[in-house]
Amino acid sequence: MRHIKIIISLFFLTFSACQSDVKSEDLVALSGFWEITKVEMPDADAKEFKINESIDFIHFEDKKGFRVKVIPQFDGGLLSNKTKEYFDIIEKESVFYFLYKTDYASWEEEIIIINKEELVVKNSNDLVYFYKKRTDLNKK
Repeated sequence: MRHIKIIISLFFLTFSACQSDVKSEDLVALSGFWEITKVEMPDADAKEFKINESIDFIHFEDKKGFRVKVIPQFDGGLLSNKTKEYFDIIEKESVFYFLYKTDYASWEEEIIIINKEELVVKNSNDLVYFYKKRTDLNKK
């Protein structure tokens, strides 16, 4: 009987570990400038990014938005290629996803963590992307 309790406990622990801690109200933190800091591969290898030429700007409102790459300039301006990747935020089984669609492709990214300082997403190839928020670029 003790073994059954242990197995059931492990099952629920594993199941709860798969649930996202992201809440709907956390999503407001998406808007802003995000700089990639690291990518973790499925085999546990990781690539660290010390310096980035480009930064992602995300505009988010009413479960929709877009992401565009920008390059900070020495004069404080931002250069952009003006290519926007539009997305919707969808929720499946208490997990939030970016759902991207462009003229060339569509894909999903699971939102693992979102707060005022950090964004972590995982794509369908199990690559996990870590971003930090750049508040020094918030010039409007």
